[in-house]
Amino acid sequence: MSSLTGGSHISDSLASMHSSGLEVQRLILVQCLLIFGFLVSLVVMLDWSSCTVVERTPGKVSGAWVFRGTRVPVTALFENLEDGARIDEFLAWFPGVSRQQAESVLEHAQRSLLSSDSRLQ
Repeated sequence: MSSLTGGSHISDSLASMHSSGLEVQRLILVQCLLIFGFLVSLVVMLDWSSCTVVERTPGKVSGAWVFRGTRVPVTALFENLEDGARIDEFLAWFPGVSRQQAESVLEHAQRSLLSSDSRLQ
């Protein structure tokens, strides 16, 4: 389970992505999920088929959703953020992934989670 310290690293990462109202909402959502340690589990359950920056091919990385044009699983982004990495660090460790791809994945996850949350209410 992640600590609040891990969440503060997420804060720094997302704040460095040109803060806006949407970024702040994303930050709050991600921090809340990290507090309860649900993020990676939820990410795996999301429907990624409408996210254009990812792809899934049977036989490629065991059929996991990966960043388009790479072998980097989408879950790697969330696992690294959960472990305290910053977006810039993730991008340096996985040079095939672009900032636009990482931001799009975070935005897709946020939209999906907020959409599912509104259906539960």
